[in-house]
Amino acid sequence: MSGNRNSNEALMVSFFGSFSMSYHGKIITDKAKNSESQFNHLMQLMTHFTQEGVGKNTLLNALFSGRDLIDPNHAIHSIMYNARKRLQSFGLPRVNYFVQKEGRYYWMIR
Repeated sequence: MSGNRNSNEALMVSFFGSFSMSYHGKIITDKAKNSESQFNHLMQLMTHFTQEGVGKNTLLNALFSGRDLIDPNHAIHSIMYNARKRLQSFGLPRVNYFVQKEGRYYWMIR
């Protein structure tokens, strides 16, 4: 973000207190439903570990709490797809926010 931009024009992420995200002044995170809780956990991990990425097992443990999954890869991709749609619904650009590389997932927004 350049120094002359309004903070409402950026994706704002806060790790202090409870985790929160906002874009253009709209709150994106919420803890009302399980799917939103999964979204929050995903975004916490992805925005915190931007440099080193997040391993598949870390994502599975954080998002599914050790539940047995028939297709873990599909489950991760589904959560990321829904997260991307949710981010876009708040006006964020249509980009691939999540990239998988060498067994790790990375947050790719700049």
